[in-house]
Amino acid sequence: MNWYKLAQLSPLKAREIKRILKNLGFNFVRITSGGHETWKHPDGRVTTVTEAHRGKDMPIGTLRNIVRQVQVPPREFMQARR
Repeated sequence: MNWYKLAQLSPLKAREIKRILKNLGFNFVRITSGGHETWKHPDGRVTTVTEAHRGKDMPIGTLRNIVRQVQVPPREFMQARR
């Protein structure tokens, strides 16, 4: 995957990211230390989302890392928002 296409991402709040993960088939697993949530896909992919920025946009670097862990193209990730 060409990660330079990550520029297609726009700022999202943590709750929006969680909604996207659900739409992509991920399931909530647990809350780890520091308020991080672990999400797992039935095929084995795992990602972590933090609530540290409650009500604010997730930093774009953190969002990029989540998209990398989810292993879907950024455009598909953003389209799963709907």
